[in-house]
Amino acid sequence: MQEQLPNNINGADPYPEKRTIEEALAYDYDFSIGDVIARAWEKVNGVKLPLFVALLIIMVINTIINVFLEIIPEQAAIVFNIALSIAACGLSTNFTIIALKHLRGEKLIDALKCFYSLSNIYITLVIATVVATILVVFGFLLFIIPGIYLSIGYCLMQWIIIDHPEVSPWQALEISRKIVTKHWFKFFGLYFILTIILIISVIPLGIGLIWTLPLTILATGVVYQIIFEKSNALVI
Repeated sequence: MQEQLPNNINGADPYPEKRTIEEALAYDYDFSIGDVIARAWEKVNGVKLPLFVALLIIMVINTIINVFLEIIPEQAAIVFNIALSIAACGLSTNFTIIALKHLRGEKLIDALKCFYSLSNIYITLVIATVVATILVVFGFLLFIIPGIYLSIGYCLMQWIIIDHPEVSPWQALEISRKIVTKHWFKFFGLYFILTIILIISVIPLGIGLIWTLPLTILATGVVYQIIFEKSNALVI
C-alpha cells in the first residue's frame, strides 16, 4: 500500500488526528519519493522567510560567540566552546518547528518565539543529538555502513521529540530508527536526490538555496506526516 498525499495543499488541517507512538510503529506506511518532493515543493512558499530568519539568528549568535572566544584565555575557550557546542546542538530544531507548523497550516510563530518554545524539550533534544552523533561517528569508524544506516535512521528524531515531548532521548532515537528501517532505502533515496538538488542549487551563486534548503526540511516533514497523521487516505 502507498500513501496518497493530502489533496488540500493550501489548507492543511492545523489539528490533524495523530497516531500514537505505538500506532506509528505498527503502521505499514509507504511513500513515493517523487510525490514527497512535489508536495514539499508546493509548500515552500510562505516558509522561506521564517526559516532564513531563524538561520540568521543562529549565525549572529555563532558570530558573537566566536568573537568572545577570541578574547578569553585559550583553556577557558576550549571548555566554553565544548559547552556551547552541546547547548547549540538543539538550535536547528527551530527549523523543524517552523516547518511542521507550516505543513499543518498553523500560524507561524517568529523565530525568537521558536527559541523560547524549545524550553520544555531542549534537554531531551540535546541529549538525543549528542547520543546520535556519537553513535553515527562510531558507526562510521567501525565499518562505515553502520554510520550511514544510523545517520538516515535517526532523521525523524527531532520531529518525534517536538510532537511527542513525553519521550526520552533514547526512545526518540529508537522510534525513529525502527520506523525508518521499514523503508530505509526509500529514505536513503529521498536524501540522495535532495542532496543532488542542493548541490545543483549552489552553482548559481547559491541563490537556489533560498528554495532548496526549505524544500529539504519540508520533505522530511511530509514523510513524518504520512507516518504520524491519519489525514492521508490509503491507495491500494
